[in-house]
Amino acid sequence: MPMGLDVMSALGSIKADEIIARKNISGFCDYDIKNQEMKTLVNSYDTTKWTENLYNSWLWMIQPIIKEKPNGYPNWMRTDIWKNKDLITALSSWAQLRHDTILYVKQSYTRAMMIGTTSVDTMEAKYYGYVEPNPELFARAKFITEFLIKGLEEQDCMTDDIKYALEQSKNMMARLQEISQKELEGKALTEDDYNYIKNIDARFNNIIEKLASALTIETNKKPSGFVETRKKLEGKDDAFKTTIIADVHTETNTKKVLEVGTGKIDWVLVAHKSKDGRVGIAVGPVFSYYEFPWPMDDRLTDEKWRNKIIKEQKKFNDF
Repeated sequence: MPMGLDVMSALGSIKADEIIARKNISGFCDYDIKNQEMKTLVNSYDTTKWTENLYNSWLWMIQPIIKEKPNGYPNWMRTDIWKNKDLITALSSWAQLRHDTILYVKQSYTRAMMIGTTSVDTMEAKYYGYVEPNPELFARAKFITEFLIKGLEEQDCMTDDIKYALEQSKNMMARLQEISQKELEGKALTEDDYNYIKNIDARFNNIIEKLASALTIETNKKPSGFVETRKKLEGKDDAFKTTIIADVHTETNTKKVLEVGTGKIDWVLVAHKSKDGRVGIAVGPVFSYYEFPWPMDDRLTDEKWRNKIIKEQKKFNDF
C-alpha cells in the first residue's frame, strides 16, 4: 500500500525521507529504486510542466512548505518539531487536493501581547499579528489563483461572485507575501499590516462564502401558468469544514483502499523573539491529517467520516 509520505518524498521532503527510512521498506518491491525514479521525474519538471494544469500547480505550491529552511529564517522554523508540522500541513493540503476542494492557503498566526525580556517597562496591552514567513509559498499561491482566473475566463465559466472571490484571494496572497518578506528581512510591520492580519478571518469568510455561492436556479411551473424561480445557495456549510476524506489507492489483493483525510483543526504555539529582545507567543490553527487502509467495498463519504469514523482513527503520527 502506498503512503502519502511517498508523495512528499518525491516533492523533496527530507523529513518524509527520514520517516520512510525508519520503516525499513527499502528492499520491498524495489521501493528505493522506484522512489528515486519518482524524485528524478519530479526534479525534471520545469515551470512550464508545473503550471500546465491546476493539479500540478497545487503540488508545486506545496513544495515551499516542506522545503528545508536555510539560515535567515526564524530558528523555530528550522526545528524538528516545525518540520513535522510542515509535513502534516503538506499532507493535509494534498489530501484536500485529492478531494477536489476549493483552494486552501496557509494559515496565519495571531501573536499575543509581547513579554518584555530586556526591559522592565510595562507593555501596553495590544494586538499583534504574525504571518508565517514563507513568501515563496504565498507567491506560488498568488500565481495559481491568477492561473485559475485565466482558465475560468477562457472556458467561459466565470461568474461575478467567483471572480470577486478569486481576485480577493490573489490580492490576499500578494499582501501576505509582502508581509512575510518583511518579517523574513527583520523589518518592522506597520500598523496597517497588523490591522490586515487582525481582520484576515473576515476576509477569509467573505472569500469562502463567495466561492460557495454557486446558485442553482429551480423553476416550478404552477397550474395557474405562473412560473416560480428560486435561487438556492449551495455548498456554504461544507466550505467551512476541514473534515474531508478521499480514497486515493485501491489494493485489489487485500481488497483495501487507502483513505487520506483531514480532521478538526489543531493549534500550534510558537515563541518568537523580536529584534529588540522581546518574546511573543503566537497561536494559530494547523491541519490534522489521517491516513489508513479501509475495506474497498465501504469507501468512505465525508458524512460518514465526520459523524463516526473519525472518532475511531488516530491522527498521523509516524514521527
